[in-house]
Amino acid sequence: MKTRSIARICIVLFVVAAFAQQPSSKRPLTHEDYDTWRTIQSQQLSRDGKYLAYALFPQEGDGELVARELATGKELRQSVGALPPPPEPSAEEPAPGEEPPRRGIRLAFSYDVRFLISTTFPSKADSDKAKKRRSGRRRCPRAGC
Repeated sequence: MKTRSIARICIVLFVVAAFAQQPSSKRPLTHEDYDTWRTIQSQQLSRDGKYLAYALFPQEGDGELVARELATGKELRQSVGALPPPPEPSAEEPAPGEEPPRRGIRLAFSYDVRFLISTTFPSKADSDKAKKRRSGRRRCPRAGC
């Protein structure tokens, strides 16, 4: 009787160990995964609480403005361009309690909640094209060229 119970315990332990050693279906994160992540910025709730607006920005590329009607879940999405690069640090230290300028868009609902106003940025493609055009120009060594 003791040998049967010991055998059963050994079989159970063997089965549990076999399941524990199976490879999991999870895979490690890669840089492509990080590139698809988006951050939510500038959340704004309307005065009447019916609408929520926010911006979604990827690590690199064009972001979009999302306006959602909370009762129905209906969404309106609009491109707002790519975030500009962060400003270069200045030699002066910021005053105590003063925050550095933030990168992001500004959102505001009109008083009667009929309109949503936002700032935008140029698209990534337009910014890249302007940088390429600017770097392609030859600089004139003297004034008036």
